[in-house]
Amino acid sequence: MDPLRSAAIALLLLSLANPTAVFAVGKGTPSFYDRHVFFDNSHSDRALVSSSGWSIAPSTLELIDDKVPVTADRFVSPPNALELTWRSAPGGDWQATIEVTRRYA
Repeated sequence: MDPLRSAAIALLLLSLANPTAVFAVGKGTPSFYDRHVFFDNSHSDRALVSSSGWSIAPSTLELIDDKVPVTADRFVSPPNALELTWRSAPGGDWQATIEVTRRYA
């Protein structure tokens, strides 16, 4: 039997036996909290590694190495929070993006 066909049949049987096993990606079983929180804390004390941003003058967006900065001055859960500092102006634009792990189809 063709190896590709064998793999497809095995995947089909696995999905019929346990549908969540086919789509399980990441660490362990995701919790309700994981499904609704896109930022908890940054591992870096300067900026969120899985973020990006840009601005077009005359608008401004504060970034550190093209990443969204974090602060330890004010937060909901220690030790840090995202710090979004911007100025919007006519003719300008800005965007900040937070990348999230897609574990749910």
